[in-house]
Amino acid sequence: MRRRLGSVFVAIGLVAAASACGSSSDSRDRNVDAGFLCSQGGFCKVGDTGPAGGIVFIEGLNVGDTAWEAAPLNGFGEYADADAMTSTLEFGGLGGWVLPSVANFDALRMQDGLFNCAQDTDCPQGFPEGSYWTSDADASGAKVVEFDSGQVTTVALDAQYFYRPIRPISVGAASATVTTVAPTTTEEPTTTTSSTTTTSTTTTVAPTTTSTTTSTTSTTIRTTTTTIRPTTTTLRAATTTVARATCANGGTCVVGDVGPGGGIVFYVAEKDFKSTGSDCEEKCRYLEISQADISQASPWVTSTAVCFSEESDRGNANCTWNNSIYPGSSDQARSRAASSAIGMGMTNTKQIYLRLTTVGKVAATDYAAGVARSYSGNGKTDWFLPSKDELNEAQKQSTRIPGIRINTNQSASTYQSSTEMTAFYSWAQTMSTGAGMNVNKTAGYRVRAVRAFAPTQKPSEGRSSESNDDGVGES
Repeated sequence: MRRRLGSVFVAIGLVAAASACGSSSDSRDRNVDAGFLCSQGGFCKVGDTGPAGGIVFIEGLNVGDTAWEAAPLNGFGEYADADAMTSTLEFGGLGGWVLPSVANFDALRMQDGLFNCAQDTDCPQGFPEGSYWTSDADASGAKVVEFDSGQVTTVALDAQYFYRPIRPISVGAASATVTTVAPTTTEEPTTTTSSTTTTSTTTTVAPTTTSTTTSTTSTTIRTTTTTIRPTTTTLRAATTTVARATCANGGTCVVGDVGPGGGIVFYVAEKDFKSTGSDCEEKCRYLEISQADISQASPWVTSTAVCFSEESDRGNANCTWNNSIYPGSSDQARSRAASSAIGMGMTNTKQIYLRLTTVGKVAATDYAAGVARSYSGNGKTDWFLPSKDELNEAQKQSTRIPGIRINTNQSASTYQSSTEMTAFYSWAQTMSTGAGMNVNKTAGYRVRAVRAFAPTQKPSEGRSSESNDDGVGES
C-alpha cells in the first residue's frame, strides 16, 4: 500500500533503464561463494540493499553489468530544486545520483512492490500518488510521469512535483581479499648402505716338467648407495574474507551514512562527547536523525501545573507560561545555558519527560520531547529531542537528510529543539533557511528524533576460514 507522508518527502532513489541481463544462478552462486554482498561490490539481485543503502530494482548478475538501486524516499519541489538536490546528494556516503529518464521511471514503476509498506504504518519509502520529475527537460519545460498510470506530461519548470533520484551500481567490484598459500614440495635426502662382495678363486696349473702355483688375491669391494626419499609437505591453505563493517553494523561512519538506528548520520565529532542516558554514555562519536518526521505539530510543553516559577523550588506552576522545567535551586539560567550544547539533547529530553509525564502524568504523545523519547527506530530506545546546537548541526547537513528541507516555507520546515531559552520561550529552527528563533512553548512544530552512538567494531575486524587439508603425504 502506498501512503502519503503529509507534505514531507525526500529524494533518495534509483531507477534503471536497461532490462536485467545475466546468467542467473551461476553468478548468484559465485556471489555467495565469494562472500560478497551487493552492498560490498558483489552481484546484485532485485530487492538487495545497494552500496548506498538503496533498494536494488534492476539486477546485475555478471561482472561488468550495471545494476540500479533506488533510495527509499522521495523529494518534492520545483525542477531546479529537484535537479540541485539530486546532483549534490550523498546517501550512505556515496554520490552519483541522477534524476530518472522517462524510461528509467517506467522501470522503477514495474518494481513498485519493493517499496510497499504494511497498512496503517509510517511508510517513508512508499510512492505517494502523483507525478514525478524526470531528466527529460529543457528551458521550456520538463516531462513528469504519473506514477499509477505512467502517463507522461510536459510541465513548466516552476511547478512542484515529486522526484526520486537514481544511482547506478558497477557490479563485481568486490572489496574482500582472498589469500591462498600454495603447497610446497621439499626433498629430504636419506643415506642407506649396501655391500657387494666379489671373490676370485685360486687356480693351480700343473705343467709337464715343473710345478708352478699361481695365487690370486681375494678382494672385497664395498659399494655405497644413496636413496633420495621424496617427501611432499602440504601447507595449510588459509582463505581470509575481510568484511568491511558498515556504519549501521558498528563500523566507522561519515555524514550521510545510515546509522544503527536507521537514521541519517549528520554529525561526526573529532573526539568523544558525553550524552548521559544514551547507549554510548561518555564515549559518543556520532549523531543520527530519523529519516522522517515523527510529528508535524507538537508543542514544547502542555499546560500541566508541574513546572517551577522563577527562583522557586515548588513544582506547581503552569508549564506553558512564565515558568521553567528547572527548579530555582539548580540555577535556572545556568541550566538553560548548558542545555544548548551537543550531547545535551538526551539530558534535556529526560528533564522535560520527568516534569510532564513522570510527575504530571501527561501522555508522551502530547509534547515534542515525549514523542522523540518514545521513538524506537531499528529497535533502539535511546532517541531524544535534539538540543539547540544538535539541531543546528542537522540544519548544516539538511540537504543529506530525507524530507527535512522541504522548501523555503518557514512553517513547513521548522523543528523543535529540547532547549529552554527562557521561562516563556523554547528554541526552534527552520531547516530550509537556517533561521533559528525563540518560540512560544505552546507553539506546535515538527519533530525529528536524534540519537548519539559510537562505533563498536574496528575496521579490520572480519571473518576468516581455514581449509582442513593439513596432512602430509609421502611416496
